[in-house]
Amino acid sequence: MDTVITGLDGSNDHNSGRLRISPLPESDGNYHLYYTIGDMGAGQLANICRAEHAQDTTIIEGKILRLNTEPDLSQPSGPQEWIPADNPFPAGAAASAKNPIYSFGHRNPQGLAFGSVNGGSSYILYSSEHGDKSDDEVNIITPHTNYGWPKVAGLCDDNYTSVAGDSLYLAGQAVISETGFCDTTKTTLADPIFSYYNWTRAQNDYVAKTYPSANMNWPTVAPTSIAFYGQSAVPGWNYSLLITSLKNGLWRLKLKSDGLSVDSTVNPYDTLHYLAGYRLRNITVAPTGDTLFVAVDNSCCTLGSTGTIGNSVASPATGFILRMVYLTTLALPDSVYKTPPQPWAVPIPPPTVHPNPAHGMLYVAGGSGERMPWRAQLMTITGQMVLDQQAYDEDFSMNIGGCQPGVYVLRLFNGAGVQVLVQKVLVE
Repeated sequence: MDTVITGLDGSNDHNSGRLRISPLPESDGNYHLYYTIGDMGAGQLANICRAEHAQDTTIIEGKILRLNTEPDLSQPSGPQEWIPADNPFPAGAAASAKNPIYSFGHRNPQGLAFGSVNGGSSYILYSSEHGDKSDDEVNIITPHTNYGWPKVAGLCDDNYTSVAGDSLYLAGQAVISETGFCDTTKTTLADPIFSYYNWTRAQNDYVAKTYPSANMNWPTVAPTSIAFYGQSAVPGWNYSLLITSLKNGLWRLKLKSDGLSVDSTVNPYDTLHYLAGYRLRNITVAPTGDTLFVAVDNSCCTLGSTGTIGNSVASPATGFILRMVYLTTLALPDSVYKTPPQPWAVPIPPPTVHPNPAHGMLYVAGGSGERMPWRAQLMTITGQMVLDQQAYDEDFSMNIGGCQPGVYVLRLFNGAGVQVLVQKVLVE
């Protein structure tokens, strides 16, 4: 047995630990092993006093590491022979000595996958990563690149920048300026290609004050794994990322043809959202492309404020491996979703919203017969998104407790993406 690397400290939080081997020999002619390691939960919950090292390129916490799959005999025997000579960061005084760090500024990168959009002549390395109160990330991983944590969460948009009186912290520290940090490190900093629930500063402040440790109330999905789908067995899925989550099932992100960004012309959460309510850990695509294997977490819960299991998540099929097989595309009659019903057809009852004026909660009675899931968007009258929610029940509720009093616009879409309701809502 060979010891490839030592000193991988453990924690009760943010260990990551995803492994991938490059599918092709790289520029040095060798295959390499990539390994994700989180920041150990530094600065939060039970690890509030633990130092945060994600920005320190001499310490492996909060990084993606790159190692040799075979020892490099041109290097001194021992740990150095397992570290690629073209890794980006030095280790010690010797010019040829490198450390295992490939990229830095990571919080908890649990997903890691290679994907190719050009027939396998080259590959892109994708990662999915837990955000804080919002802003889970999907990244493209490149060497020597800074992914921002704990100075930036998600995009460089100041939605975590602290101002007087708020409760915005990353890893237990106030954020002076997200955009300011991005400006000073712009040569190495990379934005995610996608950020889930990219909430405003005011919304994140409300969540931080209202639910300081109840992470099931945060606008996050907690992504756990990522798989590249590059096949044609499922129509329309070629060049997609499949992402499992601990809080809300399985998502698909459609990529542009170059694989470098998410296609914004497609609903970014897909036309369907799969396995809602399941606490998922991993996904694998069968070589045939028509079958997915999805692992369900064997626990019900996530960490509470003391760093122990406490925040309950009722997940179906805990500890199961699920098999999902694509069979056929269902034909949807245009008359149901795109044109008014014919005189002899049974009309779908229109949705209703109550109460209006509303305070705290808003209830939507969707009626029966529409395709699921619902997608409800609550916006200010100037068009700023306040809530963006999916629901799989005919009747559902929206928590508007964080909304400032005023007039809002509610837009409701059915599962076919057809807008079925636009209504003004007065929040008191």
